[in-house]
Amino acid sequence: MGKVSFYVRKTVRSPLTWLLVVFIFLFKDFIFFGKIPIPIDTLVGAYYPWLDYKWGYPVGVPVKNPLASDAFANFFVWKKLAVEILRAGVIPLWNKYSYSGYPLLATFHSTVLFPANLLFILPFNFAWGLYIFSAGIAAGASIQLFLKDKVKSNTGKFIASLIYALAGPMTTWGQYGTAIWASSLLPVILFLLDRVIVKPKPRHFIFISLAIGLLFFAGHVQLLTYTAILAPVYFLFRQKQIRGKISIYLSSNVLLAVVIGIGMGAVQLLPTLDFLGRSIRGEEHYASTFNYGLSHWLEAIRLWAADFFGNPVTANHFSRADYIEYSSYLGVLTIPLILSFIFSKRPKNKVFIFFIYLFFISLVLAYDNPISKFIFSQPIPWLTYSSASRIFFLTTLSAAILVAASIDNLLQDKSALKKARLASLTLIGITLVRLLMVDSLHRPISLRNSTLYASLLLSFILVSFVLSKKLSLLLLFIALIFSFDLGRYYNKYNTLVPDRLVFPTTPVLDYLKNQPGVFRISKENTNLLPTSSWMGYRLESTEGYDPFSVGDYAHYFNKINNNKYMDQVSRIANLERFDSKFVAASNIRYVLTKTEAFRKYLSKLGYQPVFNDKSITIYENPSVSDRAYFVEKIYFAVDKKQLVDILDNPDFDPTKQAVIISQPFTNNPINDSDLIIDHHDNWVQIKASNDIEAFLILSDTYDPGWVSTINGQKT
Repeated sequence: MGKVSFYVRKTVRSPLTWLLVVFIFLFKDFIFFGKIPIPIDTLVGAYYPWLDYKWGYPVGVPVKNPLASDAFANFFVWKKLAVEILRAGVIPLWNKYSYSGYPLLATFHSTVLFPANLLFILPFNFAWGLYIFSAGIAAGASIQLFLKDKVKSNTGKFIASLIYALAGPMTTWGQYGTAIWASSLLPVILFLLDRVIVKPKPRHFIFISLAIGLLFFAGHVQLLTYTAILAPVYFLFRQKQIRGKISIYLSSNVLLAVVIGIGMGAVQLLPTLDFLGRSIRGEEHYASTFNYGLSHWLEAIRLWAADFFGNPVTANHFSRADYIEYSSYLGVLTIPLILSFIFSKRPKNKVFIFFIYLFFISLVLAYDNPISKFIFSQPIPWLTYSSASRIFFLTTLSAAILVAASIDNLLQDKSALKKARLASLTLIGITLVRLLMVDSLHRPISLRNSTLYASLLLSFILVSFVLSKKLSLLLLFIALIFSFDLGRYYNKYNTLVPDRLVFPTTPVLDYLKNQPGVFRISKENTNLLPTSSWMGYRLESTEGYDPFSVGDYAHYFNKINNNKYMDQVSRIANLERFDSKFVAASNIRYVLTKTEAFRKYLSKLGYQPVFNDKSITIYENPSVSDRAYFVEKIYFAVDKKQLVDILDNPDFDPTKQAVIISQPFTNNPINDSDLIIDHHDNWVQIKASNDIEAFLILSDTYDPGWVSTINGQKT
């Protein structure tokens, strides 16, 4: 009984147990009531054809957070597609459902090879919930592992895990999966580097290789890049601190482990690097359109007052800064505790000094200043092609570690509590001053939302006076504040929905799914079938949304949209014009419409209505080309410029003609041929009835990975 009692007490006191309790509470609707952590209420509650139905609600599905739609429109459907292809015993190399087809594994964020995919042997929606739930647990547990021998207080470790699992981008990216899983690996790698410095063992090097390999599969480019910069710097710093010098032998062994890890990840890295060179990332200049994702210094109040500028959930967010990308919230007490630690007179472990520097460097790089603007305006692949605000992941990491150190410090430095009170009072004062700078229209929003944060700071100040002699109770109170504060932040932003709302079908969707043959669909560019949502029903389209889209296809899509080939490209491909012959050549058979004006527009072009349900009418293009067809004439271009000139010529007809960069050869025109098309995920088989050679067009996106054969012989 004595041993049992000991293990029970140990489990109860474990910070991991406390973390689990918080997450079970946050996910109680998933665990106990079967709701799914995916903001798909936006799909069925704001878009047609779902909006025509109530789905069991008196006035339709209420929408909680429309800003998080990428979670279901991309990450969820990518994951489901990859899992379904894997279940069929095929490697998920190709996504045929968007952009007329494009790579799936090579897009990196599709996480095709991440081991957590093993969860999806369970029913998919339930497995998705476990995938999101366990990502947060993994992130929190990883920071506890890193702090294992660095701080004594279990309360400090628990609070650090809450910050690292729930603060800032950990909440706004919480239902995407990729960033949270990737974040969980960074502290593990730092922990293992510490281990090999203190007492190297073979298993530590093996674990380093595994962790690095997993980081490539986790699917978040920026966190992979940050780790590639941070981990070597940390390793060299810790060697110097612990051993007094940098060991060439140890460094070589760690480098070998890293190379092995990269070798493991090469199955993901190499296709991604190849695809990156052909994607629009270097051409799009996406980040420059919003100042590279750099935050204005006046937005720094978000660090301790998350909703000072409102919240998308309450439909009152008024800042120009995107709430998802720019959320830097660390918890209302985090800054006071960090400042009390920084200004403590007690000697500091140098490992915490490292993270003090990281904390401030990450803030300098996240906020707009000449240094950060210069760095993020440079074309550095994997670092500057996305929002600079994602460096807040490193801010969250360093803040979690410093708060744990601060909790330890409170137990030993009597003056630290006074400094934390003073810092809290200062934040209240800054908040009041910042309120005066808000325009009169939005000031009530800021005032109302700031009241909560000011109240929590004041309660800490008052309770800290009462419990200044009972530090164990004070630490419990601080832990409760963090649990309430960060739990509330996560719960407010993220959505759980009934299972029945996850890609439910409608008569319009059933009609499209039941049509024979191979075809693509499009839709009126309004709140109708939002980008990529058709993937949830395994419908195919020329349109799509992905930061990794094929550069040549993005330009070709300009032609489908009846624009010039070399016009500006975008990761978002929405079809707006249907008067181009390229529409027919792209196998777009059905177009969904909602408004009377658009119906008249399609009717003028010869499209015919074939199905109607409530607000939505489906039109068919009578002149649509099959997915594969023979052409009557080929133009031979000497280079890409000439190819583009031919494509831009208004007399060019892609349904009958083709242009290729090639030496001329003889082509036999075929006006008619019966083609049987068997279109699968990674391969297409076309059977032709003609017995002469002719030039065949398959209207799928070209990729160097495609291999073509005729009767089994490469061609």
